[in-house]
Order: sequence, then C-alpha cells, then structure tokens
Amino acid sequence: MTVTLSSIDTTVLVKTGNIVMDYTTGLQWQDDATAATYRPGNWTMAGAYCTAMTLDGVSGWRLPTLTELQGIVDTGNSPAIKTGFTNTVSQLYWSSTEVDATYAWYVYFYDGSSVWTLRALTFRSLCEVVRR
Repeated sequence: MTVTLSSIDTTVLVKTGNIVMDYTTGLQWQDDATAATYRPGNWTMAGAYCTAMTLDGVSGWRLPTLTELQGIVDTGNSPAIKTGFTNTVSQLYWSSTEVDATYAWYVYFYDGSSVWTLRALTFRSLCEVVRR
C-alpha cells in the first residue's frame, strides 16, 4: 500500500524513532527520553544544547520560537501538548523568542501558558528541540 501525504491525518503528530513530525508545519521535534529529563539551565545554555544535538543521526536542530512551541500546545491533554509526544513533562520549556536583551519566553506544558523570565536565570527548565 502506498501512503501519500494527503492520506495522513495532520491533526495528530507522527512519531518515528525519537522524532515527532508535524505535517501541518513541516517541523520535526525531539521526543527522546532526554526531552523529559535534561535541564540545560539558562536560556543561552538551552540554545547551545539544541544546536549541538544529533538525534537519530539527524543534526541541524535549534531552540523553537514561542509561536512554534505554542503551536504544539493542547490544553485538553496532560501534559498540555499535542497527541504524539511521549516524553514531554508538565514543566517549563525555553523558546528562542526574546523579549529584549534580558528576558526570553518559555511555555509551561502544565497548562499551556506562555511566560517570560530572565534569560540569565538558571532554573529547572527543559529544552524542546525543533528542526525544519
């Protein structure tokens, strides 16, 4: 049987190996055990972690924008992330979106909210990694 893109339900994300594919946006997302446990610390460290990552032999990852992270929020789920992710926890995830030189945005997958905080602040945030 041949599967075409038009026959894929784009409302549900598709996971292959450790990568979740969002066919609506064309974005690929990290979804390995590290996604639920690794806490890079401050915003700069989170960005460095993402760009250094190789996952399932694939490189070219980056910290997602606030809009991209908000695009995978589903407040009907717990954690508040779209069906298809298996390693996301109800914690804070950094985005690459800066408020200014001092602050940046993150998404809280407990309830799907978006909040900004000090970029230099080291707290127990998580890092979701994305690539196109």
